[in-house]
Amino acid sequence: MHELRAAAAKAATDPAVVQTITRAGSPIEYLDAPAFQAYWDADMKVMTQGVRRIGKVE
Repeated sequence: MHELRAAAAKAATDPAVVQTITRAGSPIEYLDAPAFQAYWDADMKVMTQGVRRIGKVE
């Protein structure tokens, strides 16, 4: 798994990849597993609150 994470980090910081994806309108930001988990947890909290506000989740 470590090799896959290293390859993803390398690709996400490659100038050609960054330029291509940015030009397509979707800037890239690589987050390693712990940072991505923190992002996911925070985003899920915000999204859950929003869904609750519109009455779709109890």
